Amino acid sequence: MKRFIILYSGVLFAIMLIPGCGRSGIDHYAYELAALHCEIKKVNNELRNTKIAGMEFSQIKEHLKDLRSKQRDLSEEALAKVTDKEDLEKFNTLFNRYVKECEE
Repeated sequence: MKRFIILYSGVLFAIMLIPGCGRSGIDHYAYELAALHCEIKKVNNELRNTKIAGMEFSQIKEHLKDLRSKQRDLSEEALAKVTDKEDLEKFNTLFNRYVKECEE
């Protein structure tokens, strides 16, 4: 089993190539993980600026913890969908495109 590490803006995704899994869902996972990446980035910026609309610091930290947990779970699901180098390249391309779109 081969392991690949994708590092993008401080977010670490471990993608394993697992033989026998279909290609369905790669686009979905890339989109969802990009959305989570952007949301985590936004919450981190809010924490730095300490200008949070109606949320206390502890609530924001808890929200960030929940987002990271969801991101970790979704990354594990994506592991099963990436079956070869072609899938990995497709995932990376889609993920980077979606991150760019949500950051604009």
